[in-house]
Amino acid sequence: MFDMKHLCVPSNLGLALGSAARSTESELTAEQPASTGGSDERVNRMESKVKANPAEFRPQSPKELIGQAGTIATAILSHVTSIKHSAHERLKLMLFGEPGIGKSEIANMAAKILAVEKFDIELVNGRDLTIEVIREWMDRACYASMWGGWKIKIVEEADLTPLAAQELMLTYLDKLPSRTAIIATSNADIGTLSARFQSRFQSVKIPVPTSAQISRWLTSRFEVGASAARFIAETCCGNVRRACLDAGSFLSFGVLPEKIEVKQPICSARSAAAHKAWATMRGGKAVAA
Repeated sequence: MFDMKHLCVPSNLGLALGSAARSTESELTAEQPASTGGSDERVNRMESKVKANPAEFRPQSPKELIGQAGTIATAILSHVTSIKHSAHERLKLMLFGEPGIGKSEIANMAAKILAVEKFDIELVNGRDLTIEVIREWMDRACYASMWGGWKIKIVEEADLTPLAAQELMLTYLDKLPSRTAIIATSNADIGTLSARFQSRFQSVKIPVPTSAQISRWLTSRFEVGASAARFIAETCCGNVRRACLDAGSFLSFGVLPEKIEVKQPICSARSAAAHKAWATMRGGKAVAA
């Protein structure tokens, strides 16, 4: 009969193996040449340049948002932190405003506070929020998080949600289980969302930063020249994401955005013709589920 005792390692052998491993590790460490301070400094400078690329910038805290967006984000995160450990709370939040001002980043910050594991955070675009997706959410609503935290649904571009899906979601929102959060982001024009759908959320508008705020921020954070920063800030029309991309192009390639009349910057989001065409397209597609 097979005796498991033969598989046991004697304690003195285990100590010997541990001692040999530590001895070998010490020898290998001693053989490694000491790094020079100059090379370390060059590596650190290279890493700092990479990290400072505005085209790759993503806010990680309210302090990194511009203007009133940071103040509003601080208030939202403070509230989220206060309800995190409650057994009976739930969150239905709608963040809306112009493109590129930090709505999605605020939603992600709030989700990270509430979730214990990233697997409890689900991201969906409003165009993909169909009846089937909502029915699946309703079927799984009775199940709590496996890790004891909140379950979070982030709906980006909620204004693109099909009308039929909006109507079905009314029931889901009314019966939203505790320790569940629905955080939606939307364009400034939420007219494609039904009044009943809008009334289910706490709606918070994220203001657009001024050109002066964006210009100062580009100069102080990324060391963009004052004149280039002012030009970028004027042409981005309050879209911080656009400003970061343009600043990245300027620092990397020396290229400024398209030369347009700075006195009257052309913003497609504020153009009456473009706005009407975009609203018509969304409204027509919103009818179909």
